[in-house]
Amino acid sequence: MASIQKRDGVFRVRINRKGYSTLSKTFTNRQEALRWARNTETQIDDGHIKPLGAQAIRTVEGTTFGEACAHYELTHTRFKKNHRSEALILKALTNRFGELQVNKIGQPQIAQLRDELLQKGRSGTTVAHYLNAVSKVVQMLKAEWALDITNPVIGVKRPRPNPPRVVRLSHEAIDALLQACEAASEPLLAPIVRVALETGMRRGEILNLQWRDIDHERRRIYVNRSKNGLSRCIPASRRVLEVFDAMPKAHGSCVFPIGAESMRKHYERVVCKLRSYWAHKNKNPFSNLTFHDLRHQALSQLSDRGLNTIELAEISGHRTLAMLRRYTHPSLEAILAKIDN
Repeated sequence: MASIQKRDGVFRVRINRKGYSTLSKTFTNRQEALRWARNTETQIDDGHIKPLGAQAIRTVEGTTFGEACAHYELTHTRFKKNHRSEALILKALTNRFGELQVNKIGQPQIAQLRDELLQKGRSGTTVAHYLNAVSKVVQMLKAEWALDITNPVIGVKRPRPNPPRVVRLSHEAIDALLQACEAASEPLLAPIVRVALETGMRRGEILNLQWRDIDHERRRIYVNRSKNGLSRCIPASRRVLEVFDAMPKAHGSCVFPIGAESMRKHYERVVCKLRSYWAHKNKNPFSNLTFHDLRHQALSQLSDRGLNTIELAEISGHRTLAMLRRYTHPSLEAILAKIDN
């Protein structure tokens, strides 16, 4: 059944039929809107408009950006590793552009979106994620829905990406972090942080570890699927094996049976306490320390121990030297020690 809504002086018609793609169109005259609704429903009843899976008809005028985002999330976003963050971006874009026809979003609208996000303090990298999401949805409309539409992101100047974070914790700061984690109410937090500092593994990789992924005899940790979709094998130091040996095996196949959100809250609570304790320092190492920063710290420590770029990439899973450089920050002391030898 068709529904008609008046907004900002125009009449928007939506036709929802079970098994069919949502059809919508806007008009300046209510009579024209009613006429289009009746004609379209007649076409559905007569079989001229096919249901989903049977080549449903889609037009630029009858497709809103909100509908395109919903379809993209269902058919593309949900299968990505970063599906949660992209879904939030699509939701924000839908709130902004959802009612507009896809051909009504042009470069001026995208430039305004960019400027407003920057004014709100969003980083250049975050703004780029928003623009990329718009571009991906439009590419889907062109490739999969065969709509003749111009990508409004092309030609819009993008802000500069964030400079790479340089994270190096002192031995004192690391000791304080580990002691605070040991004293936390969540007993799994300390071993998780120790594994992160020793291996450079991502949070999701650590929480997805199964006991069968740890080969004590060959001293290897198997990551079956990483962020980029590839598997890799990480050499296990004696220190990280000691962490695993000290853990109870009564939780089943999962090494760390804790949800990502729960772990994040416990970690942030610890960092918040440490931040207040170190407030008197000129440079507070916990002022903005995320869990992902531990990956920077771990890879930098491995570099200080003498591992070359190929060995570091094998451990980290980075496929390009440029990306590895964003995570690895050798200490000046380690470089001087090599120069003096």
